[in-house]
Amino acid sequence: MCKLLTYLFSSLVNNQKTKPKSYNHYLYSFFDINVVTLLNIWREEKNLTVLQKDLSIVLDIAGDHAKWLSDNIIDLDDFKKRGHYFNNERFDQIQIYYPDAKISENISKGYISPQSVVAAWDRSEPHARTMYGDYTHVAVGSCDKFVVAIFNKTIKKKNKKFIIMTK
Repeated sequence: MCKLLTYLFSSLVNNQKTKPKSYNHYLYSFFDINVVTLLNIWREEKNLTVLQKDLSIVLDIAGDHAKWLSDNIIDLDDFKKRGHYFNNERFDQIQIYYPDAKISENISKGYISPQSVVAAWDRSEPHARTMYGDYTHVAVGSCDKFVVAIFNKTIKKKNKKFIIMTK
């Protein structure tokens, strides 16, 4: 079972209010926290900085993506179908709120423990490059047999400017 709550989210982009969007508010599970802990242990062994748990909208997107993968029961090699999710406006929210962020993602399917997830990423050159990359934060979401980790760096919330109209 995925730990998701639905809420409405609205944003200001280019000083225009967008339509409220339905998002899932994801809560870290014990499994997810252990993945983050193990990522940091492995990173510390390589003298890399410890990743902070991302509690922003990025966490919601990681959890939502894990649920989407689980609901659609797709093969991880089906990049065309997976690509649909990344073109989705929800993933684009990261770039809207954090336009200067460097973002990468690792996904696993079918591993039953946090240790097996992190070990599998370490054995895969592209996943290891992300896992040991120059990032400051990580958001981990899991649902059923899927684990999604979104790594990011220099996330600064975009300043929202409000214009006050006077007569």
